[in-house]
Amino acid sequence: MWNWIVGLGVSLAVGQVATASLLIFLRRYVEQRHQEFRQFSKTRKLRLFVGLDSYPPVDVSEKNVPAWVTGPVERLFFTTVIVYEVSGAAIAMVAWITLKMLSSRKYREERAKSVGIGSALPFEYAGLLGNLSSMFFALVGGLIILKAPF
Repeated sequence: MWNWIVGLGVSLAVGQVATASLLIFLRRYVEQRHQEFRQFSKTRKLRLFVGLDSYPPVDVSEKNVPAWVTGPVERLFFTTVIVYEVSGAAIAMVAWITLKMLSSRKYREERAKSVGIGSALPFEYAGLLGNLSSMFFALVGGLIILKAPF
């Protein structure tokens, strides 16, 4: 029982905060928006670092599935896949990351243009690292559940 609590805690809670923090760091670095970020309230910064808000802010007129829903659901799914030792888990993770990256390519290209960066490549790598971080925490959480001695 404790292994499930600890494993899901690592996968869902720690994974959410770590991945959101990594993405904030990478996006601030790529877009050079350090001054804008400093002006946010402490509440806004807290919402960003726990993954409940998006940085940089997204256009509210666009209806998207929020990242605070997508991340935990994908980590829960892949944690479960690891726990039950479903064959092809690594391939499924890579396929999921590929689907996410391909489906959001246009968004990253538009973002690069809006901040005056000629290429979307920095945003592509930030997205890849964020996805890799998320899958890493799903893997670690699943392995804790599977192999923890408590």
